This record gives sequence, structure tokens and C-alpha cells, in this order.
Amino acid sequence: MHITLVLRSYDRSSVTKAVKLLCFLGHSLQTKTCQTWALSLHPLPTKVKKYTLLRSPHIDKKSREQIELKTYQKAIHIKNIQDKKTFLGFLHLVKLVHLDGVQCKCTFEAHTSL
Repeated sequence: MHITLVLRSYDRSSVTKAVKLLCFLGHSLQTKTCQTWALSLHPLPTKVKKYTLLRSPHIDKKSREQIELKTYQKAIHIKNIQDKKTFLGFLHLVKLVHLDGVQCKCTFEAHTSL
């Protein structure tokens, strides 16, 4: 079973705090259940959106102001979770953790035998 968590925010420090917290949760759950799995971090590219605004609505169209909006992203990959309860427990912990200003997208993949 594999879990991929993608964390997005407009603030770089809040993304790093969320990554540290989720990695700590992963390592603590790993030691409590006496299992081993691979936890890896991957930085994703920063997306930049630029907006141009007119300073004066009446005259002087050449007088403009540009605003940048940066979105910082990081991904956490957790692979080789053998136990189903541990897998669901980690997902439950991720849902319970309150991450201020951070969007968390969780995708998982589980293989079952027929």
C-alpha cells in the first residue's frame, strides 16, 4: 500500500512545518507498530501567478502594478505499508491534524489479491 500526500500553501514556512509534523507522525506510528516502511520527501516546483493592475482607473494606463502569488508544494511518499489497520490509522491521523493555511491532498494505492 502506498500513500502520497501533496501539501500546498502560499507560505513556505507553513509547508515545512506541516511536512515536519506529518513525518514525525509517520515515524512515531512506525515505531509504535514495529513496522518498517519507506518515507520520502520530494519538493515540487513553485507555481507563480502574476497579476497586473492599473494604479489609476481614469488616466495613465502606463502606470501599472504587478502582484505575484506563489504556491509552494511538497510531496510525502510512504511506501510498503503491510498492515491494513496501520494504513487506515495513518490516514485517520492525517485527517485529525489541523494544518493552518495548508491544503493537503491525499492519494493512496492498495493492492488486493483476488
